[in-house]
Amino acid sequence: DMTNLQYYLSDPIRLERVATDKHDAAEQEHALGPKTGRTVEEVIFPKGLSGVAVHVSGKLIRVCFEEERELPFMLGVSGRYQLQATENLPYGEHVYRITEGKKSYLLVKETNVDGKRETRRAVGMQLE
Repeated sequence: DMTNLQYYLSDPIRLERVATDKHDAAEQEHALGPKTGRTVEEVIFPKGLSGVAVHVSGKLIRVCFEEERELPFMLGVSGRYQLQATENLPYGEHVYRITEGKKSYLLVKETNVDGKRETRRAVGMQLE
C-alpha cells in the first residue's frame, strides 16, 4: 500500500510566485516603466523533508508536505517517483514556478504499522 509509506525529498525544491492582489495587478498592467511593489512568495522544501501520500493513481502519487497542499510525483523510467515538473505548478490555492528541484524525487521509508520494533545485532561467525 503506497499510502502506508513515509516519503522524503531527495533534493530541495523551491517554488516562487509574484503575490499581488487584483487591485495591484490592474494598476501594474497599466503602469509605464518597471513594475514596483511586487511581493515574491517562495515556498522552500528542504532536502529530506518528510511527507505522506494523499492520492495514488496509476503512476502518479500526490504527496503532502504541508496541510491541504500537495505536490505531484510521477513514476519515471528510472523507477523513481520524480517531481512532475511543469512550467506552472498548482500548489494549494496558487500557481508557482519551480525555481529549484525539478529533478527531485521521492525517497521511501516503510513505516512500522504495529508501532513496535525489535532489533538485535548479529554477532558473526568464525572458522574453528
